[in-house]
Amino acid sequence: RTMSTLLLDGLGCAGGSAHSLEAVLGRLPGVISAYINPVTDTAHIAFDADRCTEEVLVRAAGSLGFHAVPSRLP
Repeated sequence: RTMSTLLLDGLGCAGGSAHSLEAVLGRLPGVISAYINPVTDTAHIAFDADRCTEEVLVRAAGSLGFHAVPSRLP
C-alpha cells in the first residue's frame, strides 16, 4: 500500500467537485481509497503501487480540469 497526497488547483470549496474527483479516483484500478479535502485543496489516496502510479492519479485529476501535483512534504 502506497499513500499519496496531491495538491489540487481548481477545486475551491465546491463539494460537488470534490465528490466527483473522489469518485473518479476511487474507480481507478489499484486505488484502495481516495479522500478529497476541499478546505486544504488536497487529495489523499491509498493505492497499490503494482497497479497504479501517481502519474495515473494526476492524469485522472487533470481529466476533470484540475491541476494536480504530488506533495513532497514529509
